[in-house]
Amino acid sequence: MWYIVGKNDKYDSFMTLALDRIVSLIVTEHIFEPIEFNSEEHFKYSFGITVPKEEPIDVIISFTQEQGNYLRTLPIHSTQQIIVDDEMNLKSKLK
Repeated sequence: MWYIVGKNDKYDSFMTLALDRIVSLIVTEHIFEPIEFNSEEHFKYSFGITVPKEEPIDVIISFTQEQGNYLRTLPIHSTQQIIVDDEMNLKSKLK
């Protein structure tokens, strides 16, 4: 999937739109001003393309050791931190 991120001046916020939903274009003479945008920071706490306005919360999830092996090798989020890793289970915290 491809997306475009733009600034919505009316609400002073960023919008993420899927390019596959564009059904037609209107070419205008309007020139857009470049904006400062850090995509890594903007999507830091997101799962996907939705960025909530609320502050992120800590979520702790627990896995069996077998499931934990998978989570160790392929983290589900960039904020993931392992807080317990013993013979019984693996607990991870993410925002």
